[in-house]
Amino acid sequence: RASAKTVTPRRRCDVELLVHRDGADVAASWPAIPSGAEAPPPPLGLPAKLRDGIHEMKQGERASFLLPEDAPGVEFEVEVVSWVENEECVHDDPGAAVKRVERKHEPHENDWKTPNDE
Repeated sequence: RASAKTVTPRRRCDVELLVHRDGADVAASWPAIPSGAEAPPPPLGLPAKLRDGIHEMKQGERASFLLPEDAPGVEFEVEVVSWVENEECVHDDPGAAVKRVERKHEPHENDWKTPNDE
């Protein structure tokens, strides 16, 4: 269950991104990975492994990624715009009822931390 300290998107989150391509930012939505289901395809032909890096980013953060095994010589620049967390309501029946929660984050002195740092 997410807490108020969650400042990075998790696998259960629908993530809204800006992807920098050809000198312009292109909006993209990356759907959550449902419990017990196969991951949906990445938007805009992005490599699936890029999502692992996005889970370490904070809202408004812009980063460049190199994925030499998936796309040699290609740099991917993305910004996390926002995300909505999907919480399972019926734990023994995944997908039966899902609550969608938009998390707001209040800035504080430890903003550089991610959940993995705590």
